[in-house]
Amino acid sequence: MYVVDPDSLTSLPVDLFDGSSFGAGIRQLENEWKAVLSQPAVKKKSGESWLTQRLSVYDTKIATQELMIKSLRSLLEQVSWLSATQERKCSLAQRYQSALVTYESQLARTIFFRKQLVAGLSRIAGR
Repeated sequence: MYVVDPDSLTSLPVDLFDGSSFGAGIRQLENEWKAVLSQPAVKKKSGESWLTQRLSVYDTKIATQELMIKSLRSLLEQVSWLSATQERKCSLAQRYQSALVTYESQLARTIFFRKQLVAGLSRIAGR
């Protein structure tokens, strides 16, 4: 059995298919999404409360990114103490360094967007 996508061919294990119909499961999913769609729309929050919530998301993201950066720096330091071959050490160090650059870049962007958000909240509060 295969799943054919425009860019790939994925092999599926034959024992995944036991011959039973998917109809009941599909009908259950259909009933669930119909129930969700039939509910009234959620009232939008005011702009200020949305911005405050977004600020909390940025704070969490910054803390997570800083923790990951600290961990990657520690791993980079530990690579030099490995008793692995030089090639293996180099490979690990490059991988950690690449991830470190990525996280530092993400952290800088997150801090930038958080600062913009704080400025927006200040303007709203100053009205």
